[in-house]
Amino acid sequence: MKKKEDLYKKTIDFHDDGEIYDVVNSSFVEDVPFWKKWCEKAGKNVLELCSGTGRIGIPLIKAGFNYTGIDNSKDFLDIARKKAAKLDPNKYSCHFLHGDMRSFSLKQKFDSIIIPFNAFQHMFTSDDITRCMGQVKKHLRKGGLFIVNVFNPKLEKLIPDYEKERDIYKFPKKFSIFETRRYDKASQIMFADWHYKFYGQRKDFTKNLIMRVFYPQEFNSYFEANGFRIIHKFGDYKGRPFDSSSSCQVVIATR
Repeated sequence: MKKKEDLYKKTIDFHDDGEIYDVVNSSFVEDVPFWKKWCEKAGKNVLELCSGTGRIGIPLIKAGFNYTGIDNSKDFLDIARKKAAKLDPNKYSCHFLHGDMRSFSLKQKFDSIIIPFNAFQHMFTSDDITRCMGQVKKHLRKGGLFIVNVFNPKLEKLIPDYEKERDIYKFPKKFSIFETRRYDKASQIMFADWHYKFYGQRKDFTKNLIMRVFYPQEFNSYFEANGFRIIHKFGDYKGRPFDSSSSCQVVIATR
């Protein structure tokens, strides 16, 4: 197994091109109402960890939340700040900060702290998880909400390695993404190579996407072991109860 810091650095490298990230992900909006709804239940002060290019943050800001986002990618933050700069500063409150979700320190407690879009799956070890949840606990007010989602692993899809490239995204006149992938059962880590092939606009390249897999009971136990109480566990963004057929695990916890 590779060292943790090598894995984490590769994860940072994967997220060093915000424009491409937005092309791939900006059209996914089905989770936005969910985050608005549950942040509203907690209060106006929201902290998002792994805030990316503002896909969730900008709608929350526009909805009137006092928003802070932390991300380790400077390129993602630059794009998020450009989006936020188009908003009326007299009407909206937001901050996009560079930081590590395992070691950040802010002089504020929040009503809700959220980690959307499978970003928690970049916590590869128990130490990573304990450090991250420890920071969340320090920054979450008593009774506030800690909300995290990860995918629900499907063994029949996860375990087979894909040595041949398979087409996973196609954006006409821009680029296509082909994936090769392997899953390490001992570490529960998926190693995927995303091969970006452009249509004459720029040179092709490959990036490494690395994600920790969390099985349902294991995922629950990390919250309990780190001083959180799970209030709800949903299987999608519509609030349906989690079961074995669910596509994702959405945990709403408190301290």
